[in-house]
Amino acid sequence: MRKKSQKTEVICRDYFAKVKKIMKHFEKMFLHNISNWKKWKGQVTTSTKKGHFSVLAVGVNAEPRKFSLALDYLSHPTFIKLLEEAEREFGYYQQGVIVIPCEASEIQRLLLR
Repeated sequence: MRKKSQKTEVICRDYFAKVKKIMKHFEKMFLHNISNWKKWKGQVTTSTKKGHFSVLAVGVNAEPRKFSLALDYLSHPTFIKLLEEAEREFGYYQQGVIVIPCEASEIQRLLLR
């Protein structure tokens, strides 16, 4: 039983280390893709409820859509994958709203879980 507990500790520690790394980079983010700023600026606001952060879903064939997510989503495995995709697409350095290269329906499915 002790081995199982130790293994669980290692898995949790590794998982939280990854989440911590992503959150650290999240703090340094700023909008990278300036060419789309005019298109997105109407949806970008500086006001977000306490305990939340803003995400802008930028799909291929749809208008960008803004979402306000609770901070708890920063540790959700599906959202972490979306953040990693945003890093590959736009880099870590985004300011204000986080631009995620996905359809709004992906964020909606995440919110319904």
